[in-house]
Amino acid sequence: TPGLWATVGFVFYLIVTPGIFTAQIYFMTDVLHLDKQFIGSLGQCTAAGQMVALIAFMGSARFLSVGMLAWGAWLMDCLSYPVQLYLHDATSAQVVMFFAALVSVLYGLCLNTLAARACPPGIEGTVYGLVMAAIELGGTLSEKFGGTMYDYFGPLNQAHHYTIQHGWSWTLWVGLGFTLFAAIFIPFLPTGAKTRDLVPAKGWGGDWGK
Repeated sequence: TPGLWATVGFVFYLIVTPGIFTAQIYFMTDVLHLDKQFIGSLGQCTAAGQMVALIAFMGSARFLSVGMLAWGAWLMDCLSYPVQLYLHDATSAQVVMFFAALVSVLYGLCLNTLAARACPPGIEGTVYGLVMAAIELGGTLSEKFGGTMYDYFGPLNQAHHYTIQHGWSWTLWVGLGFTLFAAIFIPFLPTGAKTRDLVPAKGWGGDWGK
């Protein structure tokens, strides 16, 4: 159906926007001069942000419509770029990694729930596999896209004498620009139903009800 393909297109486009994970590692080592042990210890801040996001999402997921999930994923992806602009030193890195993880998990949960909601009854495995394939392909291309932007706007572009800081900042702004454009898909999504509408009224073996 058009709504299903619009959902797949939205998920793929949102995922394929420039990834910043690889560029972030280079930025923290080459510009901020953070040592490997400290970068590894940032995983504690990341884990804390992930736990907060999971708890927040668990209480609200079943009441979210497709439209809310789509706008939520879009908003979280938009926020994932400007928050990185506050990455200046070791102290700010801890705060940024916490909020980046929180935003990232909410973004991922919204997308995966949206993928599950797009599945028509009876062929869930096929459709969910299609959307997951779009997510995996988009994720691979995303990091390549982000790395290319980081190099193009950074010192490897010797014709313009750019700095590493310039490459990092412009990668974030380009990523934000691409993500903002993804909003054009949302009006074409089937936005009426809520996740709780798919829960069986009489248990897993009962009739489907609201």
